[in-house]
Amino acid sequence: MCNERCTEPTLDELLGDVAMRLLMRSDDVTEREIRALLGILKDGRAVRLRETERGPGVAMSGARPGP
Repeated sequence: MCNERCTEPTLDELLGDVAMRLLMRSDDVTEREIRALLGILKDGRAVRLRETERGPGVAMSGARPGP
């Protein structure tokens, strides 16, 4: 599986691949479930990146931990 640029395949290319479809079917996994999971992971990553940008020691509430 190689797109025109011979880079890593896109998600659409992966999910459209016959072998991938057969594997998904054998595992009883749908494209919708995979896309939903990736959306959750993307949201979680965005949250972690925002926390990292605030600096070390910043708690979820935004308050710094005590001494």
